[in-house]
Amino acid sequence: MDPRKRSCLVIFFLSASTMAVIQSCVKTAIVSPKLVLSPTPTPSVTSTTSPTAAATLPWTDTPTPVSVPTLGTVTVTVTPSPTFTPSSFNSPTPCLTVTSTYTSCPTTTPIYKISGTVVYSGVGSVDYSHAILVRNGSYPSVRMGVSSGTYTVGAYGPGTYRLVAYYDLNGLNDFIPPPTYFIPLPGMRYAAAGSCSMPVSADSWPVTVTGPTTAGPSITFDDSCSYWGVYGTVDYTGSRGSVQSCRRIVLQAYSDAAYSSPLSTNCCTVGNSDFPNLQYENSASRVNRNGNYYYFLTNTASAPIGLAPFYLLAYFDSNGDQVFDTGDPYVQLGQVTPNSDGFQLNVTFGDAFIK
Repeated sequence: MDPRKRSCLVIFFLSASTMAVIQSCVKTAIVSPKLVLSPTPTPSVTSTTSPTAAATLPWTDTPTPVSVPTLGTVTVTVTPSPTFTPSSFNSPTPCLTVTSTYTSCPTTTPIYKISGTVVYSGVGSVDYSHAILVRNGSYPSVRMGVSSGTYTVGAYGPGTYRLVAYYDLNGLNDFIPPPTYFIPLPGMRYAAAGSCSMPVSADSWPVTVTGPTTAGPSITFDDSCSYWGVYGTVDYTGSRGSVQSCRRIVLQAYSDAAYSSPLSTNCCTVGNSDFPNLQYENSASRVNRNGNYYYFLTNTASAPIGLAPFYLLAYFDSNGDQVFDTGDPYVQLGQVTPNSDGFQLNVTFGDAFIK
């Protein structure tokens, strides 16, 4: 009888908590070279079973729970924009509507504080919407609804900080959500040492913090120095589309009555209430929603125009290509002149003029 041998293959299947061992044996015949097969051979087979191997794993698969603190929740919803069918004007660029909701963390009390007094003696009525603002660098500012009082601002720890103070004459910082940061806007008064400057250089008071509580300076200022410019709300009421992030209203500044020569991009600092903490040098302010603010600061940019007049045009970018071109509704607003209180020009236009 010919000898037969059997080889065994052991396969391990691992899951998160169990291990199954499946033993599969494969028969392998070893044929003697002296064997002569008949036409219908009937080989004899001898079976043996290999012992089961004992597996030793160098790890365990039991997870270790980890505690992660909650730092706030941001919920973002993205939906396609409504279907928009153009007629005799440019095809609009599809865009998405993004809605974000932020759930803030519990407010924590700063370990280090700077406290002092501030007095504003210039024009304007001071209340919480037209507030005195004291700021310590990038730390959230304190908003005061009285013209004279005590401020307390936070500090990150021991070190030297610089405080600045402002008065928001037109209440434009009221649209900035908490935490209470703020940005310079037309008409705001600022504390300055000596004469006012262009570009603006707000005065600051150095404070050295060594412990949890530090006495800050007594700050006094008036309405002598301010941020110059033009600002207002803007609405498009026509039928060529809805105002949104990819089809915006654009306020463009020009140097001539023919609206052919845009001002240089370093003429002004522009922004809007869609992104309140974003300012940049340009001659065009772009607004994402009807009723929101636009503004031009004219004494802050690298080459400011100051109180020089310019011409302003508003248009709705109906096809979303970020260019004033055929099919865009517009209105020519004429010559506007910045002033130290901020020249307010609210704009509403429809489809009376189409490029």
